[in-house]
Amino acid sequence: MPHHTTEMRQLILAFNRIDNVYYQFARNSSIGENKLILLYALNDGQGHSQKEISENWLLPRTTVNSIIKDLERDELITQAAIPGKRREKKIWLTDKGIAYANEALKVMYQCESGALDAVLQVYPSFVNSMKCFSRELEQRLKDMP
Repeated sequence: MPHHTTEMRQLILAFNRIDNVYYQFARNSSIGENKLILLYALNDGQGHSQKEISENWLLPRTTVNSIIKDLERDELITQAAIPGKRREKKIWLTDKGIAYANEALKVMYQCESGALDAVLQVYPSFVNSMKCFSRELEQRLKDMP
């Protein structure tokens, strides 16, 4: 089985460059990086629990909880109990929160859209390939003794 060291290094460096783009965007915004990540996570029109957000977006649960309290105080989110879950709640952006998130993320959304359009013209299966790679890598790590 080939090791693909060169390709993996190139891929990891590409991931790092992407991470840096988001870091620089957050740094240049008046909103903190973690708050932007949380707004991005919630701005998909679906409700999410703090646990989901923490696990999927790699934010510490205490950080998520603190930001949720701030967003709730500013009436940017609403929460509702999840049936069958004692303490977990689903969180949604309010209309005010959606407007706030869209404005805060507008430039990033435009950059993402342009970049993805360009890549998909050349590599139509790019997104599915990345999803497949991440699943395969995750599974292989889980299967290690």
